[in-house]
Amino acid sequence: MLNKLIETLTQDSDSLIAVYLIPTILTASFVVISWILIIFLAKIIDIKTEQWKKKQDKISSFQRFLLTYHKPLQKSFSSIRWVIFAYNTLNLLVQFSTTFSQTISDFHFAFSTHILQTLKTYTSAIGINLDKFIHILLHVYIIFFIASWLLRIAKYTCDIIFHTSNYSDQKNRTIRSTGKRTTLSSVTSQIIKVIVVAIASLTILQELGVNVAALIATAGLASVALGFGAQGLIKDMIAGFFILLEDQFTLGDNVDLSTTMGVYSGIVERMTLRMVKLRSNEGSLVTLPNGEIRGVKNYTTDWCRVDFKFFLDIRTDIEKTRSFIFEEITNIYKEFPNDVIAIPEVKPMEKLMDFENKSVSVLYKAFIKTANVDSKSKIESELNQRVVARLKAEGILQVTSSYCQNTKSQS
Repeated sequence: MLNKLIETLTQDSDSLIAVYLIPTILTASFVVISWILIIFLAKIIDIKTEQWKKKQDKISSFQRFLLTYHKPLQKSFSSIRWVIFAYNTLNLLVQFSTTFSQTISDFHFAFSTHILQTLKTYTSAIGINLDKFIHILLHVYIIFFIASWLLRIAKYTCDIIFHTSNYSDQKNRTIRSTGKRTTLSSVTSQIIKVIVVAIASLTILQELGVNVAALIATAGLASVALGFGAQGLIKDMIAGFFILLEDQFTLGDNVDLSTTMGVYSGIVERMTLRMVKLRSNEGSLVTLPNGEIRGVKNYTTDWCRVDFKFFLDIRTDIEKTRSFIFEEITNIYKEFPNDVIAIPEVKPMEKLMDFENKSVSVLYKAFIKTANVDSKSKIESELNQRVVARLKAEGILQVTSSYCQNTKSQS
């Protein structure tokens, strides 16, 4: 549009000063106006983001997006300013080259015809090649700019979609569902990133004059060949897809993974479509391919349960002792409402236990449903301490062989 305006204003002018001065003034004015408008827009966004920070709960998704990517947006504005300056400056050089070449062709001096013809040829070639170069450069920048912001928008959209998903267990949402949303958002963003980068790369290569059709055909043949040698990788990625789809485990889960190499236990620290990384109880980081996983025991899915077992010597007052323990379990339920998510269940006497004819005990069980694995460990420890302290206070542990045993619970 600026070039058309310059051509319109200079096409009827015979003055060389006007021919060179008018494009320079128009180009400089356009660059200055563009800079002022972009700086003004960036300043408005700065002011608005400061206001949005104070009321983040009441802003729209678009405003939250601008607030999240405020710094990249400022860098984009800065790059746009410099691209406008560079593009118009190079366009001005092209205009000068074209004008200079046309001016040379108007001179007809016999003693310098060859020199002027050569100079005209080189000047015209420089103008044509420079014009092609700046257009290719501009197209590459636009493709890169659009691709980078598409990636940001895709990541933000994935975070919004998975963040606002509804889950039935609202009390456990901040623990279990957060890990699930993070995993799904990360994997989805990576898939979108590969697609966008591939399309952008092919488009840039096409702008550079590369035969994209032949390149795609060659890549197709290569992918078929690689498919036979990468069967294990494909197997891992398919297994990883179904692990995510079926929600077998996610980030932060406490799991036992049965593989062809053995059983590995730990906390899930990282997940991709190809592999999972576990932080074991000893602190080591275990990396397992998804295709090797044969079974999953998840201690964190939806909820956990404390399976509290206690044995009472038949020489004690069983009902009295049982009431003491049940009282402590009830206190735990009342004092930890965020950790215990259901009324504890105390089972009746199950069986008699004969410990090598030295004592006979009866077995009782109590099931306490907790919100997650951290709550489970917390309730187990607290309950053990309270039961032992209560039995000591009642004098039961001092005069009998009663004892409490807490076994590993299953969730």
